[in-house]
Amino acid sequence: MRAEMPQNRILEGVRVLTLEQVHALPWGTSFLADLGAQVIRVESLAHLQDRKAGPFPDGQPSQIWWNEGGNLAYFGTRNKKSICLEVATPQGKEVFLKLAQNCDIVTDNFRPGTMERFGFDHESLAKLNPKIITLSSTAYGYTGPWRRAGSRARTVDASCGMSYLTGYEDGPSYRASNNYMDHSVGNNVAYALLLALYQRNKTGKGMRIDLTMQETGVSAIGPAI
Repeated sequence: MRAEMPQNRILEGVRVLTLEQVHALPWGTSFLADLGAQVIRVESLAHLQDRKAGPFPDGQPSQIWWNEGGNLAYFGTRNKKSICLEVATPQGKEVFLKLAQNCDIVTDNFRPGTMERFGFDHESLAKLNPKIITLSSTAYGYTGPWRRAGSRARTVDASCGMSYLTGYEDGPSYRASNNYMDHSVGNNVAYALLLALYQRNKTGKGMRIDLTMQETGVSAIGPAI
């Protein structure tokens, strides 16, 4: 999907390689694409749930450009390039690493440990590209007792304490919409990567960013804590 680009493309020349799915991370990297970065979205033919999820304008998907993907596809693919690549295979891994050598940023939203198993962790990529910026967007981060747990917005909505604050005092929790947490995390993805690019321009050094949905949620209810 292509949206109208701003005239001042401040990220033109920046290249982003992203292993992403569902909502939060794709939302964040779409902002970079809107600002002129070349964002390359790596997808697998075995996991195209974002493109298969409705609703569709015609009730079911078709080859017409405005009806070929559901709402997640529009959120996730705006102004991006896409490549189908099976990174679990030796051939796919080789292509991914060649792409990463010529990118400024690599992002993912796998559970902790997945990028390491592929050989795509920050240390491995930095050997090929010393100025690389990597960002992992996870539910609970790479450290701590819940680091192995996968999650979606509704679960973190409860674990961070936000559910406790919704609804009426004498009634049940209503919880926030999925969009609240996903969009908040996506916004933080964009902020973090813009700051990382600014820092790299000053120091010439890349960095590793561990961005969690849990911390985003806690920061949103700071006054209550």
